[in-house]
Amino acid sequence: MPLEKLTQERVERAAPGEFLCDERVTGLMLLCGKRVKTWVAQREVKDLLPDPLTGKYKRKTARVTLGHFPAMSVQEARDRAKDELRRMELGHNPHAARQKDLTVRAAIEQYIAGAHDLRPRTLTGYQYTLDRYLATIADIPLSDLGNKPTIVRNLHAELTKERGKATANGAMRTISAAYNGMLALAMDLPPNPVTRPGVIRWHHLQPRARRIAEDGFPAWGRALQRVDNPIRRAFRLFLLLAGQRNEAARTMLWADVDWHKAKIHYPSPKGGEAAAFDLPISPPVQRVLEFAREFSTAEWAFPGSPWVWPAHSETGHIAESKEPRHQDLLNPHALRRTFISEGYEVAPNKYVSYIANHRVHDSITDEYFQPTVESVRRALTAIDNAILERIGTPLDQLLGPAVLKNGQFEARPPNGPKVE
Repeated sequence: MPLEKLTQERVERAAPGEFLCDERVTGLMLLCGKRVKTWVAQREVKDLLPDPLTGKYKRKTARVTLGHFPAMSVQEARDRAKDELRRMELGHNPHAARQKDLTVRAAIEQYIAGAHDLRPRTLTGYQYTLDRYLATIADIPLSDLGNKPTIVRNLHAELTKERGKATANGAMRTISAAYNGMLALAMDLPPNPVTRPGVIRWHHLQPRARRIAEDGFPAWGRALQRVDNPIRRAFRLFLLLAGQRNEAARTMLWADVDWHKAKIHYPSPKGGEAAAFDLPISPPVQRVLEFAREFSTAEWAFPGSPWVWPAHSETGHIAESKEPRHQDLLNPHALRRTFISEGYEVAPNKYVSYIANHRVHDSITDEYFQPTVESVRRALTAIDNAILERIGTPLDQLLGPAVLKNGQFEARPPNGPKVE
């Protein structure tokens, strides 16, 4: 179809049935009907889902309605067309909202596949939620979900009754994240039904506040000594004395422990590689690590294991950090909360936040806060000494002997990365 320079005058005299193409903005067209003249932008885009037989993405012509003339002038149509064509060039697919195979399941799986900035555990949680809690709506087209918000309202109420308030809220957040991800590609979708005002009555959950009680440290120390597995005893002590997150602690590698500089490198904590940091080792933490090191070197334990906390699990390291038979030992997050709470009493708050890998730059002045390794080590040592003093039991006694019980080390762990 021939291109021409579209002007206000030319568009005004365009007759019904004409199809005008602008030479200035390739892809901008004017469709002239009997009563309405409509601006559209058109180009080829990659299909949203791959061909089920070949696995390849086909390219199809996509068209977006921009507005109507004369409400939208020629110049306004050009500006809008440039934006829409650019979005399509970057991957926006206008057909997405109209594809019947874009179901709730497909949207969540597409979101998971493209969320490279999220941690594997978070993505696993999304998949688990999809499989376990969203099965009843998984095959509903996403556009239908947007047009019928009662679907998510009823599901939220059902999950609240059967699975609890936290699960119901979490399932809705999974739907919302995937829906917003598709909105970025398909603006023709209805508004997000989860976040639409009045649809969901969100549950206000009380923040968890459990920690070792003010007078509970001696009892916690006695409970720790009753744990048979010496690796799990040491791991529990590490959680309390280092203040790190559960997953970051469980997946520690000996390759990231620098004995010479007395520090631990966390290459990908919460926040990903951008949040990587080094934690100086205090004398108490060093003693715990020295105790744990024997189990990765001794022939009777886990020789050659690259993991700081080896175990007979599929991963080769401690996979479940809870102690079902010792509820009084608390969960890892409660120990981290205890560390931070005790830390605020004996060390500057910014140092406690730094050790816990929390944000420390809240103001312009904070941008100048660049603590030295030794200053962080002093703060961590002060916190650890205060905690151990509260427990009232020597550290070596808390660690206990490396005694084998119940055939704990009869088999070697699965092969993992080699120790560097």
